[in-house]
Amino acid sequence: MKTQTKKMQGFTLLELITTITVAGIMVALAVPSFTSMIQRNEVVSVANDILSSIHFARSESIKLNKNIGICPSSNAKTCSGGWVDGWVVLDGGTVLLAKSQTHDNISIAGTGKAAAAFTFTPRGRTTVNTTGIFTVVNGDFESQVLLSEVGSARVKRIK
Repeated sequence: MKTQTKKMQGFTLLELITTITVAGIMVALAVPSFTSMIQRNEVVSVANDILSSIHFARSESIKLNKNIGICPSSNAKTCSGGWVDGWVVLDGGTVLLAKSQTHDNISIAGTGKAAAAFTFTPRGRTTVNTTGIFTVVNGDFESQVLLSEVGSARVKRIK
């Protein structure tokens, strides 16, 4: 009579421990670079939010043929607080667009015309003929939103 042998399938305990150890090492190496990627993406996201709000305010001033302002706002209704709290685009007292800051550890500093509120004229120019710079920082990463004398804006990545 023939005896049948069953072939065992599966992993040994040693193979399982080795696989888990290798996976743990790979995760430990990936976490710091993942944190850096998150910080960099937050900076780019906030800089792009500022840029899109500036473009919106400028296009609305041209479209509506009236002065449209943009200013820092902590309550998404009036000009108050600093840029890091958020900002509003205003047509007189009417809020056209409100952005509140949702990212932690982000700092936003404005210099020149970006230091405080500024207004676009119906021709798409700012009422103050100086440049402005918004600097967005999170950890080691920094971007700037550059606002020209004529009202155009662009993002410049620093780090």
